[in-house]
Amino acid sequence: MGELAHLAAELAGGQAMVEEKPSRNFDVSRFCGDYSRAKELLGWTPQTDIRTGVADLIGQYRRRIGHRAA
Repeated sequence: MGELAHLAAELAGGQAMVEEKPSRNFDVSRFCGDYSRAKELLGWTPQTDIRTGVADLIGQYRRRIGHRAA
């Protein structure tokens, strides 16, 4: 999650801060994304890499916020 947060902050142009805290006893200690189950059950495979997807998400969010502010 930390890597994803740092990627989002980088792609947001430094406008976001990532604050790291010590782990809590209920936090997941290790996470490894794997789409094999979705592929098996749904026939789904990713079409966008994580960097492009996060950048697109940030752009969509900015457009939506800009639309509300107008």
